Amino acid sequence: MIATDQGRIITGIVTSEDENSATLLTANESVVLPTAEIDVRKQSSVSMMPERQLEKLTLEEIRDLFGYRASPKQVDLPQQHASQ
Repeated sequence: MIATDQGRIITGIVTSEDENSATLLTANESVVLPTAEIDVRKQSSVSMMPERQLEKLTLEEIRDLFGYRASPKQVDLPQQHASQ
């Protein structure tokens, strides 16, 4: 979590940083913040995953999700039909 000198609070994953800026990947966008604008920076104790996400899934879907997340490979995107 980063608080800027303008009072903006941004929660995300720091994907890169240098002496001039920090780049955060939020749930919706990638944000580049100049280091001079960062007022406070701290690690969040709360996960970015929505609460109760697993309650909507079957046991098979939970197993598949954890298997996918643990895999080093990325799944290919589905092929688009020619008629679309």
